[in-house]
Amino acid sequence: MFFVFVLVQVACYDIWTYFLHRLLHLPSFYFLHRIHHVVKHDELEYTDAHREHWVESFAKPVGLLIPCFLGHASAASLGATAAIIYVRGMMQHDRRFIWCVGNHHLLHHRYPKYNFGEEWVDFLFGSRYAPALH
Repeated sequence: MFFVFVLVQVACYDIWTYFLHRLLHLPSFYFLHRIHHVVKHDELEYTDAHREHWVESFAKPVGLLIPCFLGHASAASLGATAAIIYVRGMMQHDRRFIWCVGNHHLLHHRYPKYNFGEEWVDFLFGSRYAPALH
């Protein structure tokens, strides 16, 4: 059951951050997210994953807590999920890890009107854009 809880928590986080990211790209809120897009898409490195406004840093983990309200979380599954999303986020901002996590988020930095979340979530909500990144 532990792995099921981790998968549920990752999915809840992915959906939450997708909608948060869409919100942050609206003109009224982009001033909070602008700092994340300062580095050009072809110069991103893993440390740029955490280049964000403090409001964004505070809001993103709420998605991780959603399963807690549903009663499907333990300290161990929260810790495992947090580690997964933390490392995954860093890898998604660095071209050296395309072989492992793909280029979906790097494409968002190049084409900011697409790819707001994980590839499966963007596919689900019709915002997936998947050309080859050169």
